[in-house]
Amino acid sequence: MKGLGLEAEKAERLVRQHGVRPPAGAPERVPALAEVFWELVRPPLEAFAQELDRLVAFWGAHFRGAVIERVLLGGGGAALAGLEAYLQQRLGLPVGVVDPCAGLTLHETPPEESRPALAVATGLALRGGATRA
Repeated sequence: MKGLGLEAEKAERLVRQHGVRPPAGAPERVPALAEVFWELVRPPLEAFAQELDRLVAFWGAHFRGAVIERVLLGGGGAALAGLEAYLQQRLGLPVGVVDPCAGLTLHETPPEESRPALAVATGLALRGGATRA
């Protein structure tokens, strides 16, 4: 987060710690850092939401009668605090986080907060783990 003069690692830690919610409270009660932080994370969130809007429009235009009823997020950033709520409000669609371990019998179950990051690995394992040489 160049706007705060932070290294990438520290910025990522802050995003994971504080999430991606707008600052709560009346403007006079919101700490200045929360305001600056929100102004830094809002543009990429909005770009992501716009891309999802375009995807929903494309799907409806090219697959007649098909309607996207909800959005499922996967990957390491899917569980960021506030992301589901932000996208749900912005898109007007229900938004959830995928749990790739749901319905699987596992010897050891990964912690809930790390499961969205396992979506690709789980998918590859379920299809046989085919690799390219």
